[in-house]
Amino acid sequence: MASRAGKKTKATHRQTSLNSCWCLAACRLDHWLRFILVAVQVQIASQPIVFVLVLVADSGTLPCNGTAYVGVPVQQSHILWQTADRRVFEFSAGRVRPGAGFEGRSEMSSEKIRQGDFSLTIHNISFSDEDTYECYWEADKEHFLGSVPLFVEAHRYNLTLQSRANLTLLLHSSAPVEVLFTPAGSAEPPRFLLNNTGRPGPGYEHRVSVQSGSLTLRSLTAADQGNYTVRDCSTDRTISTVSVSVEAHSDSLILPPGANLTLRLFTAEPVEVLFAAAGEGASVSVCAVERGAASRPGPGYEHRVSVQSGSLTLRSLTAADQGQYTVRDLQGHTISTVSVLVEDAGATRTKNYYFILLLLLPLAAVLGVLYKKREVKTQEYELQGQRCVEDSTL
Repeated sequence: MASRAGKKTKATHRQTSLNSCWCLAACRLDHWLRFILVAVQVQIASQPIVFVLVLVADSGTLPCNGTAYVGVPVQQSHILWQTADRRVFEFSAGRVRPGAGFEGRSEMSSEKIRQGDFSLTIHNISFSDEDTYECYWEADKEHFLGSVPLFVEAHRYNLTLQSRANLTLLLHSSAPVEVLFTPAGSAEPPRFLLNNTGRPGPGYEHRVSVQSGSLTLRSLTAADQGNYTVRDCSTDRTISTVSVSVEAHSDSLILPPGANLTLRLFTAEPVEVLFAAAGEGASVSVCAVERGAASRPGPGYEHRVSVQSGSLTLRSLTAADQGQYTVRDLQGHTISTVSVLVEDAGATRTKNYYFILLLLLPLAAVLGVLYKKREVKTQEYELQGQRCVEDSTL
């Protein structure tokens, strides 16, 4: 009954306040409009209304103009912050009294109070803090200084990670949460990575762990691309949305004939290694890798491949081994690609010399033109000198 009475009191209070009513209406607008309102100040009932938007779990400062009381000693200052049904923070005679639920995460600055800044800072903001906050100066009677609607919004990120990397999601909450995954380009319903009991969802039992306020999803593949949503179980509101893209590792190598090629596998799970010769589109199987060893080698690779310490080695390269090597898992997701060029050091040096020569030819041509112009100018000066000598002789 007391809870219902409190809600009724809050509703009545807001109906009698034009400012609060306007703020509640704004709270129902779409996210983009509410974001614009953060920087907007409008004049309603002779009071400026400032809208503050804070990301959940971050800190926010609620402004209050107290310049009318500059000069009043701090020891005589009495400032009250409250909502329609909660006492939030009180500063009285230099002492502070946070309201229930705001202990240890709300503060006012004595120095700013001397300057007429009665702003209140709240840390570790949650969705339950979303409300309209009112600032008062209390002396012989209460003097209303203004109200500040506080909106709490979800975090939004975009991440690009390489295949087989780990994804870490900040939960931004010590309360129970659930984590959902929606695959990219899929119409299927979201999957549970973490349910409201704190347990991994089906298929994620050995890949998901939670520690120190973060969830880790190990060994990403292309199938893990999509949107990850962290949701507050008590309010059913979104805490964060993370859009994840997964890219394959890529590299290019130049190796001499007879050298060994080492390919990192990036996973202990079964994979297959494919090779596409330079200038050809079709791929052939080099081998499969299962339980840390090479198996089912393709024609010509029977005695040339081995696996050790998470890498595959292809021995004794020849020019026929030039091309692209692809490591992919058994679901067909590419883990890495490596382009390989096989040529001896002498050929490489010769190519470098030709490249340098090609760069120097235009420079040599320019220098030749400048030298020719200089010779012409020199001849002109010599001819003019001879003419001057002849004229003086005459």
